[in-house]
Amino acid sequence: MIANDRDGDVMNSNADQHCGPRVSSFISLHARRRPEHVAVIRNGMPVTYARLDRDLRRMTAALAGFGLAPHSLAAISHDDLYIHLLIMLGFDNLGVTTGSFRAEEGAECHALLAASDLIIAPGQVPPPAASRRFTITADWLQTVLATPAPRRPPYPPPAPGDVVAIFRSSGTTGQPKRMAITRANLNARLRLQRDPTQGLGVNSRSRFLATMHFSVGSTVMGAHNCLCLGATFMFATGRRAADIIAEYRPTHFTMMPFQLRLLLNDLAENFPLLPELTVQTVGAKMPADLRRGTLARLAGRARDTYGTNEVGVVGAVDEAGIVTLAAGIEVAIAGAEGTALAIGEIGAVRIRGATVVDGYVGDAAATAEMFRDGWFYPGDLGMMVAPQQLKLVGRRADVLNMGGTKVACADIESKLLAVPAILDVAVFQQNDGGASSPVQVCAVVGNPTDPRALEKSIGPIIGFPFRLCVVGSIPRTAEGKIRRNVLRQAVLSRSPASAAPQAATAKAVVTA
Repeated sequence: MIANDRDGDVMNSNADQHCGPRVSSFISLHARRRPEHVAVIRNGMPVTYARLDRDLRRMTAALAGFGLAPHSLAAISHDDLYIHLLIMLGFDNLGVTTGSFRAEEGAECHALLAASDLIIAPGQVPPPAASRRFTITADWLQTVLATPAPRRPPYPPPAPGDVVAIFRSSGTTGQPKRMAITRANLNARLRLQRDPTQGLGVNSRSRFLATMHFSVGSTVMGAHNCLCLGATFMFATGRRAADIIAEYRPTHFTMMPFQLRLLLNDLAENFPLLPELTVQTVGAKMPADLRRGTLARLAGRARDTYGTNEVGVVGAVDEAGIVTLAAGIEVAIAGAEGTALAIGEIGAVRIRGATVVDGYVGDAAATAEMFRDGWFYPGDLGMMVAPQQLKLVGRRADVLNMGGTKVACADIESKLLAVPAILDVAVFQQNDGGASSPVQVCAVVGNPTDPRALEKSIGPIIGFPFRLCVVGSIPRTAEGKIRRNVLRQAVLSRSPASAAPQAATAKAVVTA
């Protein structure tokens, strides 16, 4: 049975098991008990739980008209996250799996679209087209949301093995891989996100600000948790992050480290500290100075996490770079033959737990390479420094060989970001990681900067021969991970004239 505690948290007795009710069941409950409580803030406009419940019933009835069978796949795109949310949860009511994309992704979403039974999106979408395509128009939305809300019919019963969503890997080394997120996977990840010590600590009083689109898994989980708990999910598209935070006063949001640095630079001198705010960074290591600046000028808690799309959150990272593993997550270090290594020995990181997916959809070769003997191998190097404590050395593909000494790209990048002139940066080695190969430093600078002066600031940090290239932007995935292969190809193919310094005047903008 469903119980309501004195703090207003509404959870099902099975919510901590492998399968609980759909999100819509919680929304209906909150609509009955707290109809005027704000469920969503949509570009400044509040949407109550009563209205969300009505709109979701309307949308579900409209989507049922497409006749998709349970376990079909629908690819969804809409930049208004409220409309996207209604379609995503409406298909979930019908037992249909969803995958979210943005039209501007280009080839990165082709595999998702090609595998879909229906593409539902406004305007043009990248090829290839699925066998069915529906164009979302303003007239269609107006008709759907003006229709009298039908009674909630019985929906297909949820099961732990049902595939709720298709998430995609970051695609830093090639095309993103697709993975099936079962209801059991999703619920395990939601539990970790709610945990106040190992996760974000999302609860019934949370105001979660989405800074990224639903094509990013953490945004999907943030919406699910907010609406299950009776909290508030918020977004505002295309506005300065500093303005949104001042207006919305969120309790939780997630950003890439370089976005967070831009945000801090953009804050007014008298910006009030928000002690209830937890800021989480994803996609790269949070530099120590960025953590200190966040706590001094913005938030009561700054959280750095190690995770992957295949696993979700693996653990929290402290200032020394030590990952304390989350509950239910098991990590071991493997040698060349797959044998377990002892504490203090460096090898391949491997992970298992309830949050881990079974493999990649439609990619047997990658599945065989990265999922072995019940473990997922993310491609990271590390060592256990104590039980439940992991030290990452770097990715096998993201390690610099500096005269025979192996150094993680992320460690160099986090130090370079402390240089005042640098807004964003990425490094790689020019000649496939040879021990004498110079390091290529690609930097985004905030103002016109003398390259020689910048080189003098960078030299002591690198401590190895390097070449500087000032660029307008660093290519990144939707989750903020550096697309090092794309950057390498672009930089090494540039003519000397095209390598002229470019100043960036970037400010943190919420793109959700």
